[in-house]
Amino acid sequence: MSEVDAGPRLRSFIVCDDVRPELLGKFQLLGWFPGGGITIHKNSAIEGAWEPVLQTLAIVFVLEGGNGSYPAGFALESPSGVPIATINMPSISLLPDGVSTVICKGGPIKIPEFGRYVARLKFGTWEFAGEIELKLGEPVKDPFKGSAQP
Repeated sequence: MSEVDAGPRLRSFIVCDDVRPELLGKFQLLGWFPGGGITIHKNSAIEGAWEPVLQTLAIVFVLEGGNGSYPAGFALESPSGVPIATINMPSISLLPDGVSTVICKGGPIKIPEFGRYVARLKFGTWEFAGEIELKLGEPVKDPFKGSAQP
C-alpha cells in the first residue's frame, strides 16, 4: 500500500467539557471525563418533569498518519442509534508522519436517554468511533438548604 493510500490511525479519544487552544499548538482540556463516562445529576431543587442536558461537550480525536486532504463529519448517536448531534467539517489535511487533532464540540445537548452513546468521526473513507457512557446520578443536594445564609 502506498503512502497516499495509507489511512490515519486513531491514537486517542478524549471526552471533556471544553477544549481551548493555547500557543505553540497546545490545547487546554477542561472537565476531562476519564474513561469517557459522564454522570448527570438531577438538581434536587427542580420539581416535576426534568430533561437532562449537557451544557457543553467536547470530543477530541487524535489521529496519526494518513496523507492528503479529506472531508470530515461527526455524529453523536444515542443508545438507540439516533444521531442527536452532527457536525459537517471542512476538509482536513493529514501528513504521513504527522499527528492531527480533530475537536468536535458544542452544546447544549439534550439527552433523550441514558446508556452507551457512540461518537463517530467520518474522515474520507475512514470512520473512527469512541463510546461515552451517560449515567443518571443521585440528585445534587443544595449545600445551603437548612443552613444560615448571610
